[in-house]
Amino acid sequence: MNRSRIGYTVVFTFVLTFVLVGILTIVHGTTVGRVDRNEIVRYQRAVERAVGIGTYVELYAERSGEYRIAENGREIRARAFSGAGVWGDIHGVIAVDVTNRRVIGVEIIEHNETPGLGGRIAEDRFLRQLRGETVGENGIDVVVRGPGNSNPEDATIDGITGATGTTRAFARILNQELQTLMTEGT
Repeated sequence: MNRSRIGYTVVFTFVLTFVLVGILTIVHGTTVGRVDRNEIVRYQRAVERAVGIGTYVELYAERSGEYRIAENGREIRARAFSGAGVWGDIHGVIAVDVTNRRVIGVEIIEHNETPGLGGRIAEDRFLRQLRGETVGENGIDVVVRGPGNSNPEDATIDGITGATGTTRAFARILNQELQTLMTEGT
């Protein structure tokens, strides 16, 4: 066969593509269950970190919903959230002590924000300042400018310098979720 002809190139390319697509289809088919299980485990761990509990894996078997825990005379509510960021949706979990009007924790599961700027919303350094923060009547104020804030009693946290759009989007999502969690069932 003359390998310099266009027909050979077309047939070779078609056969190679067909073989590779077949291999990818087989790999996908054999791993799809594992990928689904890993997504559920990732979500469960985010809920556990947000709520601050060890292992209540059987309690959080679904990827969405709201969870309520009564513990030591206080009501804890946790909820998955999703909202528009600058470059895509921000998905996470938030947990609130409704009785004492305090955030227990926030975990970001997935986002498409710019790495090193808006992507810092998923870093523990940013999310840590929400732990124990008082929830005011209008939620929590996320400020980009100012001297810095470490007072958990004033319902104010520091935003991310250089990522004003992401900070505002996160503040909007956070306060919508806080409003929902604090008013449901009251």
